[in-house]
Amino acid sequence: NVGLVYTYTVAATTPCTTPATATVTVTEQAQPNAGGDGVLLLCEGTVPTDIELFSALGGTPESGGIWTNVGLTYTYTVSAIAPCSLEDAALVAVSEQSCEMIIPSGFTPSGDGMNEIWDIVGLDELHPKNKVFIYNRWGNLIYESVQGDYSSNPWDGKYNGKICHRVRFITSFTRIRMEMVKL
Repeated sequence: NVGLVYTYTVAATTPCTTPATATVTVTEQAQPNAGGDGVLLLCEGTVPTDIELFSALGGTPESGGIWTNVGLTYTYTVSAIAPCSLEDAALVAVSEQSCEMIIPSGFTPSGDGMNEIWDIVGLDELHPKNKVFIYNRWGNLIYESVQGDYSSNPWDGKYNGKICHRVRFITSFTRIRMEMVKL
């Protein structure tokens, strides 16, 4: 034997003079792999997609399994390929959270310690790739946030270190969805 290659030899008997040999190569079928259990956090009332669920699995699960669920517990099952007979399964526990985003209609950066910043509650959590831009009435950019991290440095109503007095601004949200296309 060498690894998974086996050679069987039958000694020659008269009148034959040459022994007969046969080689058998054994192929091991890998056990199915559904990955490890995971957790997925979603907005209340949202139904997870197969892609979201699959991304929540731990390890390196095989694709092609089947999703089933009981309540907020989703089971990913990968069937065995013959001669194997045991399937593998992993669980994803879905947790729901309130996904309300609160956008204030105004704020007062006057230095009195109250309402000093334009605090958009829930923005980073709900839109992790967000980027906030603030323009003045002439279309000049006066504030730009770091992508996905508005809450660490929200707009404080200043431009070049000075408070923008009596500024009126309009909010507009654009959701950009980027998808990879295989050519």
